[in-house]
Amino acid sequence: MASTKEEKEPLRKGDVEQGVWTDGICDCCKDPGMCVMVYFCSPVNTGQLYERFVQKGMIERLPMLSCLSISIFMWVAYLWTPVVGGFNYFFASVGMLLSAFGGICLFLIAASMDREAIAKYVYRDSGTEAAGIVPKNMPLFSPPDSLVPFNLETASDFLVRSGFKNEQDRLDISYVSTSEEYRLTSFHLMDNLRKIGLGLDLKPGIWSMNWDKARQIKTSPNIISMAWWPTLSSPSDWFFGLYHTEEFPLFNLSYYSNSVVDSLINEGWKNEANNPEISKKIYTQIQNILIDDCVVVPTVDINVQSVYRSDISGFKDNPAYSTLLVYHLSRIND
Repeated sequence: MASTKEEKEPLRKGDVEQGVWTDGICDCCKDPGMCVMVYFCSPVNTGQLYERFVQKGMIERLPMLSCLSISIFMWVAYLWTPVVGGFNYFFASVGMLLSAFGGICLFLIAASMDREAIAKYVYRDSGTEAAGIVPKNMPLFSPPDSLVPFNLETASDFLVRSGFKNEQDRLDISYVSTSEEYRLTSFHLMDNLRKIGLGLDLKPGIWSMNWDKARQIKTSPNIISMAWWPTLSSPSDWFFGLYHTEEFPLFNLSYYSNSVVDSLINEGWKNEANNPEISKKIYTQIQNILIDDCVVVPTVDINVQSVYRSDISGFKDNPAYSTLLVYHLSRIND
């Protein structure tokens, strides 16, 4: 479908009947540079890339292009990286996106999430307690004024005020079944909610299935556990991808819409290059609004580690993806 949209405009569904997507910054099928960048992505992008090919109808045109062939390519690229070297840390914000329902109920979920315990016992040394909605190592990161603290007494008070009938009313959570950390985090939340008298149904599944259900309001879960893989290492990518108003939800799986937040996201993005301190303040303001609206419960910043020879130096990691920049590699002479 032809499009007159500028590249900076969001990707939106054009023809609902035909399921065709208009051009945009994420349209990798018309942007070879984006396709090349897929090589440097974690294998989690296999599913995302496959979804794009399906949307573009390329599966029918190229029979050899399948999820299996994409997976083989991605995994070969992924396994090749440690042969060259490794990266020190990778941070991705793992949060609980909350589908639209009562505000008080949202806060009782947030107050039932023990970030410290999850970071310590679920992720152990591979994760640290989240300090905000975007990862701590993200450029222009500034922590929000506060996060909803873990407190089951507070959560119990919110439950009384929510109007939930403890026995009849239940919540559900969707998470990727292949992740042991997601599974344990979901069980942790279920156990804490059980302590205050609220049931939580666990709905594990592969990401493509979870994503498809979450994008339909009739099948979307109350809570979905996910990590964000950004296009670029910037808070604007986090906020635009997850919380900017979308007529047809792509990754704004909370169905969140706030014109003030939309305006702040756009303003912060415009000032990143020339007025970074202004953007930094704006991004803090956005986080405060999202926390006050209890749209997301940030949980853990993940550190993905790798091993490399001690006589190799110059490793630099990509703060957005689990990739290694090899431009400055050198061998240390004995």
